[in-house]
Amino acid sequence: MVKADECMQPAARPCKSGVRWRRPAALVLLFTSLILAWMAARLLLAALFAGQTQTFLDDWFAQGGAPSPPAWEVARQAATSAIALFPAANGAYQERLGLVHSWRYRGRPFGDLLAAPSRQAALAAYRAAVAATPLWPRAWTQIAYAKLDLGERDAGFRASLHQAHALGPWRPDINRRIVEIGLIAWGSLDVTTRALTLESARRVAAGSAEDAHWLLGLAKGRGMTLVVCVALPDEIKRMHRICGS
Repeated sequence: MVKADECMQPAARPCKSGVRWRRPAALVLLFTSLILAWMAARLLLAALFAGQTQTFLDDWFAQGGAPSPPAWEVARQAATSAIALFPAANGAYQERLGLVHSWRYRGRPFGDLLAAPSRQAALAAYRAAVAATPLWPRAWTQIAYAKLDLGERDAGFRASLHQAHALGPWRPDINRRIVEIGLIAWGSLDVTTRALTLESARRVAAGSAEDAHWLLGLAKGRGMTLVVCVALPDEIKRMHRICGS
């Protein structure tokens, strides 16, 4: 055994016990560094694939129509790769995958049988997004619209609208989406969900004049102008000069 005072002598050989401890420590440090480098590489690749997916979505939104099958497949692969590479559940990545599936048959009728498998995949992705980030109201509106696409105007559809309304009560984008979905499905809504839709309409109209005129254009397109105008306060109608005020 090496005596303690030998380890303290400047001319003595390096203490063997110190060497024994340094080697495992170095191995642990090396292993940790490799793990961190591997994680960083995965995060970087996931972000790159997510950015690629978003580029496709932005392009489709600008064009306003369903993508070509090759473009859709590349976007789908990018979206799924981002999810697979990220080390934890990521609501934003799941939502992008849902949007990719939703765009595949953009413009086809609600309840269309050809579009149903892709719309079911979109709904599954939005539900995964909600599971990862349950307090994001936008993901709840995506669930509602996916169910609308599928022709499912059931209790789950209405519950999604209520969740979105509760989580984002004063967010203009959330209220616009709720109004859009609510007016499309008006005939299938119960009294409570109709009231919620009109409350969101009032919040939209209380914003800018542009928001108010967007709302009236939407209502006119759905044949709901009278219903929306009756629900709006007179002060808002006079302020934005809408509904004949």
